[in-house]
Amino acid sequence: MPTAMTAQNRNRLFAALAIAVIAVAATAYWLYRSDRPGAPATPSAEAGADTGLAATPRHATTAPAIAKAAKKTGPIHILSTPAPLPPPDTPLAQVYADLKARAAAGDAPAASRLYRDVGRCLHSRDVLTNQARAASWMLEDDTSRLDANQLARREQRLATIQDELSKARATGSLCEGITPEQLQLAPVALRAAQLGDTQAADCYVSAGLTTGGGLLDHPEWLQDYKTNAMSLANSAVEQGDWAMVGQLQRAYAQSPGAGLLSQVTGADPAQAYAYLKLRSMGSVTPQGTSFLSRQLVDAAQNLPADAVTQGDTWAQGAYQTYFGANPQIDTPRGFNPCQNIGSE
Repeated sequence: MPTAMTAQNRNRLFAALAIAVIAVAATAYWLYRSDRPGAPATPSAEAGADTGLAATPRHATTAPAIAKAAKKTGPIHILSTPAPLPPPDTPLAQVYADLKARAAAGDAPAASRLYRDVGRCLHSRDVLTNQARAASWMLEDDTSRLDANQLARREQRLATIQDELSKARATGSLCEGITPEQLQLAPVALRAAQLGDTQAADCYVSAGLTTGGGLLDHPEWLQDYKTNAMSLANSAVEQGDWAMVGQLQRAYAQSPGAGLLSQVTGADPAQAYAYLKLRSMGSVTPQGTSFLSRQLVDAAQNLPADAVTQGDTWAQGAYQTYFGANPQIDTPRGFNPCQNIGSE
């Protein structure tokens, strides 16, 4: 059972948080002055008419294959001996232009570093905004009717917020001088993904176009997405990326929340079954295994027997070929690959 703070310590904590909220509000304003839209949202599959990514249905094939529907975009030059990266505590404004130029030249580590640094600044900005607001609301609450346990939990939550704000302010100091345009995630995520960063690919394919803003000013990003999404997704699977397996399965199944990828893949029940089978082979929990098994039974009922057999065979081969070094998954429910980038 948690022990409540003394009244003196509680007052000190509340005073510190009140000061922190004011400081954070000012810091967030000066560090991140921009017209950033609201919280990132994954575009729905019904948005095709507005986005220009009209669905292109692909019928079930007799041999599901990872390379299906991948549009070749030409070879990507990757430097074999890239230069050392700047120290990790270097302010992004000092190295942004250099990292961007190096990424354009095929420097994979520089592209990944730029993607993570931009994501880290976005994460810091979100924490500064959201946690400062949460602390402000909590400090305005009437606590007169709370019992000792409720007060202890409240104090623990406030202490956690204070810690997160402190970390975000430290990170935010490395983001001073960055412009709103430089905090647009889509282009840096795309380049890092093209150079082999599967985490960047996961983010770009799922919600990278909307995270960080800028889409309305750059409609060409939609064509870039249509051109690159499938090749990036297939490449990520070939590197043993379980998160992308899930994205492709939901896209082929046209599941709610599958996002823009579902408009690129179109509906394909046979492909959806094959990726669902592959997902089930990587499940690590009894609950996950049971859930996926029920989905497999339901999906198989709507397919010819030979399509089920072919999907099972393909999944077994893909598992052995691509996931030998990463045989199991444990992806949290509702996992968003564009959250907390660079915060680890």
